[in-house]
Order: sequence, then structure tokens, then C-alpha cells
Amino acid sequence: MRIEKVLHMMEAIIRDMDDADREAVIDLIWQLNRFEAKLSHDRATDRVAAVACLKVNDAKIREHGGRHLVALRDGVVAAYACGGVVEGDPYIKPEWRRYGYIFELVVAEGQRGSGLGSALVCELEYYFQSMELKSIGIGVLARNVRAAELYDRLGYKPHAVERVKWLDGTS
Repeated sequence: MRIEKVLHMMEAIIRDMDDADREAVIDLIWQLNRFEAKLSHDRATDRVAAVACLKVNDAKIREHGGRHLVALRDGVVAAYACGGVVEGDPYIKPEWRRYGYIFELVVAEGQRGSGLGSALVCELEYYFQSMELKSIGIGVLARNVRAAELYDRLGYKPHAVERVKWLDGTS
């Protein structure tokens, strides 16, 4: 990592999300949904969908254990991530079946490329390592090249590819 990024990251605080962060996190998810709508026509772009996404993340954390994390820059929530432990299907070898999964990662538009996303992923990696898990998964839209490049830099490799056919003929 370049020294400029290290110095820039020192200005950020990574911590568990608390109730006071919820509105800011909803705004970040809303921002992500609008961004992803440019990459995939199936994304809902209203704030109601963002509220529902955070509720789903809450349920995943309750069900699987895990953490909601925020990154603060200048006292403002500038990024959010959450992840938990999931069980793979029976065709996976038992020793590999339990793994960490990053359910959500979003960085405020003006903070992308600042290292906040990497810092949140690293914090979740430490969490999963402390649970002695052997792997971590994260999803990415095929057209989100910037996110895929970040995950590549962090050591994440394509493993399973999900294909979609839109029955209404859209692409």
C-alpha cells in the first residue's frame, strides 16, 4: 500500500455501527442502489428499498452472527460494511462449508478510492480469521469493474459465477 493511502487512512475510524449511524447507513445504501441501477436495470432506487436493505442486513446478522461496521471520516459515516458466517451446501467438503460472507460494502461516492472500503474488508477479514474460518466470499455485479478490481487487489478471486437471463428481453 502506498504511504499516501496509509496516511490518509489514519484520519478514519473503523468501528461497529450503532443506532445513531442508521440514517447515514441508509443514505449510503440508497446511494449504492442508485449507482448499481446504472449497472443493472433491476435495482430499486427509492429510499424505501434502502431502508429495507438495512433491515435485511440486520436479519442476516441476527441469523448468522457477524458485524455491521462503519468508517468515519471527519466524524461523518463515509462507508459501511456488514458480514456474517454462512453455511455452504452439502456438496462442499465439511471443513470448507462454514465461511465468512461480506453481505454489503458501500463507500460514499466522494470517498471511493480513499482506502475506506479496503479497511472495512480487512476488519471483517480479521473478524472471520478470529473464528478460524478458511474462506470469505463477497458478491459483485459483473459490470461493477471498480469493485471487482478492489476485490482482486485484496486477494479475492472469482469462484462461482451466477448467470441471469431476463425473460422480458432486457440485457
